[in-house]
Amino acid sequence: MNTAIDNLGTSIGSTLDQQKQELERVHTTDLHKVQVSAEELSKEKIQLEDDIASNKRACQLETERDWYKKEALHLDETLQQTKAKMKELASKLESSQQEVTWLKGQVEKLTKEKEGGASGNATAGESTKGDAKVENEQEEGNTAVTDEDTKTE
Repeated sequence: MNTAIDNLGTSIGSTLDQQKQELERVHTTDLHKVQVSAEELSKEKIQLEDDIASNKRACQLETERDWYKKEALHLDETLQQTKAKMKELASKLESSQQEVTWLKGQVEKLTKEKEGGASGNATAGESTKGDAKVENEQEEGNTAVTDEDTKTE
């Protein structure tokens, strides 16, 4: 009976050892699966963090782009206004130059009349022509010269 008890004890011990080894293998396999899963989740977390950082950067770039677009539109508007002002000033300059040329002609005419023995005043016919020219240019907005200015010189 001792042998049977010893055999039974050995048999139970070997069965327990087998079950223990099998349980350890299952546990090790499960533990390995959990580790692999944890690594995958860690990688996914890192990927999501990178995506969030990229999204923030994209938002910053969009904000910058919008600012530069606004600035470009503002500068374009300023340029258009400046060009219009430049054309206006060029037109005024041309009118002023024409006026100066006309006034020089009047001065030369008066100077010749003075040198030619005139009494200092233009004859009635010439005065009328000068007055008409002044009136025409005043109507066009090219000059601010009055009749008195023409007669004085």
